[in-house]
Amino acid sequence: MPILNDLHLEETVAVSLRSDFSFSPREKSSVFPSAPCKVIHGDWNLLPSTVREFAKSKIELCQPSSLHIVDGSLTEDAALKSELVQKKVLIPLKKYENCFLARNDPRGVARVEARTFI
Repeated sequence: MPILNDLHLEETVAVSLRSDFSFSPREKSSVFPSAPCKVIHGDWNLLPSTVREFAKSKIELCQPSSLHIVDGSLTEDAALKSELVQKKVLIPLKKYENCFLARNDPRGVARVEARTFI
């Protein structure tokens, strides 16, 4: 799977959570700050405070229109891959199951450090 921040999926930032984290359900309250942008999937208040602080700093830097908090479920994985295939970002490989080709943007420019002038 390609790195999601290299893709432009409707200006959505992805925050990844490992599947072995377990969060107990909590009531939403004013103790937790609200999300800095619209959350389209997941619950901002269930994220650990360090993850919220990290995500908030990246959201302020990138200014996305929405946030998708990745839960790591197989259903979500299939939905994200399906969306990427529809947008022609991923190309399914017919010879292998659940295997995809993701190419770099041809408009991207590769640089050699020795030839970079600042």
